[in-house]
Amino acid sequence: MKGRLIAMDWNETEEEFNDELRRSFPDSPESEIVSLDVHRTEVAEGHRAWIAASYRDHSVCVWTMEAGPHQSAEIVFKIQTDGSVMPRTVRVDHKSKDIHVFSHRDGQVIKLDPKTGIPCLYKHNGPSVMAAVDIDYHRERFVTCTERGFQLHQLGNLSHILSLESEPPIVSFAKHVAFVDNGNLVVTGTDAGKAVVYDAETGKRMQDLTYPGGGLVQPVTACDLQDISLIAMAGSTRTSADGSKVLVWTKKRTSNTVQVDSPSSTLGPSVHRFLDLVGLPSVTPHHRFTAAYTETISLPERKTVTHTEHIAVISSPTTSVIFMEQQPITEFVTKLQVVTTVVTELPPATTIRHVVTIRETYTAPSTPQSQPADPFAFTITVGGAEDTREVVRVPAQGNVEGQVVGGDLQQKDGGQETR
Repeated sequence: MKGRLIAMDWNETEEEFNDELRRSFPDSPESEIVSLDVHRTEVAEGHRAWIAASYRDHSVCVWTMEAGPHQSAEIVFKIQTDGSVMPRTVRVDHKSKDIHVFSHRDGQVIKLDPKTGIPCLYKHNGPSVMAAVDIDYHRERFVTCTERGFQLHQLGNLSHILSLESEPPIVSFAKHVAFVDNGNLVVTGTDAGKAVVYDAETGKRMQDLTYPGGGLVQPVTACDLQDISLIAMAGSTRTSADGSKVLVWTKKRTSNTVQVDSPSSTLGPSVHRFLDLVGLPSVTPHHRFTAAYTETISLPERKTVTHTEHIAVISSPTTSVIFMEQQPITEFVTKLQVVTTVVTELPPATTIRHVVTIRETYTAPSTPQSQPADPFAFTITVGGAEDTREVVRVPAQGNVEGQVVGGDLQQKDGGQETR
C-alpha cells in the first residue's frame, strides 16, 4: 500500500475544498503512512505549519508549508530509523518543534532535531507497546494505548503516572487516544461501541460517547477551540452494514487558554524569526509597546547593516511577547544571532527567568524607493514563573518609557533595572 499526502485550498465562498488545487509533498516515501501530525492546524498568513509523517518502511519525513493561497510544501528532512524502531507515532513539539518518534514496540522514544532530523535523544524505558500516542505539551506528559490498557507517562523520563480505568480489550486492535480541554481530559477509542472520556488527573471515567452502530470504535481525535472542545470518532465498516459514520461531540471548555495569534501585519513577518530563534512557538501571542531605545540607522549609507542588539526575555510556563519598536520589524532580516544571556525579572505579574540578547542583520534593498523605514525592536517575553527573584541590570542605550504588564521599567545608574 502506498501512502500519499496532499493539500487542498479551502474555498471560503463555497465552503468546500478546491479539488483542482491539490499539492503533493516532495520526497514522500513509496510506503503506507502510519502516523501524521500537523502543527498548527490553523495558521495565520505569514506563518508556517509543520507537517510530520511516519511510514511503514521506517521513514520519518517533515515538511513546512506557509499559510496563503497555492503554497507548496517544502521538505525539511527525510530519515529512516534503524530496524529496531518502528515509528508508530510521530508528534511535533509545540514549543521547540522537536520531532518525537514513538516506536510501536520495545519502549523506544526518539527525539529528532527539527532542522536536520538527526536523533538528539534516545530513550528505551517506555511501555513495551505504544500502539497510539498523544502528547500534552502543557504538562509534559503523554497518553498511550498499551497492551495493559491506557496509561499516562512523563514525557521527560517516560515514568508511569497513572493508568486509566478502562475495561479489558476484546480485540487487540490499537485504539486511538487524544487529550482534550487543554489536557484536562483524555478520550480513547474502544471495541465496545463507544469512545470514553477520562479525567486526566485521576484516571477516573467521566463519560461514555455511544456509537450507534456498536462494535469497534478505533479512531478518535479532539481539538480545542476558543470556547468549546470538539471530539470526533468513527466506527468500523466491518461491524456496520451501513458503513462507518463520523460523529462529532462538543463540550464547553473548563479552561480558556488557547493561544490566539495576534495580527502580524503591524509587526512585520520577521517577528516569527525572533520567536523561532529563542525557541518559542511562532504562534506565541505578541503585543506592541512604544519605546525610544536605539539610535537611528541611515540605510542609504551602506548596503549591509548590522542592527543594534535586541533583547528577548524567555519565561515559563506561560509565555507571551511584548515587542517595543518605532517601526515594524522589516522583512529584510537575513540573519539573527544569539550574542549574550543574562538573568533578570520584571514585577510580580511578569516574573522573568532568562534574557537573550539578539543581533539582527539585514540587507537594505538597492533602490531607495523600496527601502523600509528603519526597523528596530525591543523584545520581552513575559509570563508566570517560579520564585526566581534575581535582578541584573541590562546596559541601557537610551530611555525606555511606558508601561509593561505588571509594573514599570525604571532607569537607574545608567542601566535599566526591572523591579
